[in-house]
Amino acid sequence: MAEDTGKLVCTEPDYFKDFFCDGKRCGAQCCGGWTVFVDEGTYARYEALPEHERKVILPHIAKCPEGSGESAYMLDFGDGGRCPLLRDDQLCSIQRRLGEEYLGNTCALYPRKIVHIGWFYERFLFLSCPLAAELALLRDDHIQFEKHELSRVRTAGWVDTAQGKEGEGMAAAFWLLQDTGIVLLQDRKHTLKERMAYLLGFLERADETVAEGDIGKLIALSEKYKAGSGVPRALPVCSDEWMAGLRARLDPIEQSNSHAGMLHEVPTARTIPPMDILMENIVISEFFIGLYPCCLPGSMLHNGMVLYVISEIFHSKVEQASEHGDASRLLLELSRQMIYANHDRDWLQAVSEYLTE
Repeated sequence: MAEDTGKLVCTEPDYFKDFFCDGKRCGAQCCGGWTVFVDEGTYARYEALPEHERKVILPHIAKCPEGSGESAYMLDFGDGGRCPLLRDDQLCSIQRRLGEEYLGNTCALYPRKIVHIGWFYERFLFLSCPLAAELALLRDDHIQFEKHELSRVRTAGWVDTAQGKEGEGMAAAFWLLQDTGIVLLQDRKHTLKERMAYLLGFLERADETVAEGDIGKLIALSEKYKAGSGVPRALPVCSDEWMAGLRARLDPIEQSNSHAGMLHEVPTARTIPPMDILMENIVISEFFIGLYPCCLPGSMLHNGMVLYVISEIFHSKVEQASEHGDASRLLLELSRQMIYANHDRDWLQAVSEYLTE
């Protein structure tokens, strides 16, 4: 393993560097309806503030219910359902008065997320944020991935995965699986469905190789598929009748999701990109953000099949939302679907279970 210099090499999508939080544009949609935790370190900093600042902030922070397991404290939104520390211009009063270092981990990170996988790091934006979705999806070119040096700051809230007894081998395998998956999904010699078939073929064989615990075989398998010599696998048959059954399963979950229901349109100057570019960027984003092919319990092949079904759901929603050529309406639908796919475990589990029935 490389020497720890305090700097990290992080893989991230090319649009990450262009993002900044702008509550004036989006209406601070993430500052209402969600549970916003306040970590103990941030709470201690608030307690150390001068009295006039404490009087403004501390009355709006409550202790979490016992057994919540997330944090000791949370913001009390009261009856209004909105953060009481928001200014009238939809900007955060804490950040404006005291600086970003006084934000709790939740507020400082979202929609950003950093995943620590062994000695690899990945950084992305949750596309449930409409401004992040605008950058990632309403573009006329394809997403590229870049490596940047990242300072080791505010690491609480980073997600550790592929750790434990076999942590380094698991991390190497996960990185290889994600890297190969992205290469296959961006192989524009094939249609997107053909690329998905090659991805499923790779994951089916990767399941066998990973079970053997031979990283050398996994590397050889990866190189074979990247070189275009892999064998595709049949995609799940998502007939109209089958998709209607899935929709009937998902509709009650979506209707009960208060977060998605609170989203509203954000005006955008961007236009709707060509469908092939839009759908590739949706699938690539979901593969990377969702930590596929290890997002769900079960085989990596099953994970890949769930990803394919989700792509079919998105395709249907995109077609409906694009009928009138309204990019703002499409952006709203994309952000809602990303809330279901990336934040609603019941929704994702329902897709997974329906696929196995």
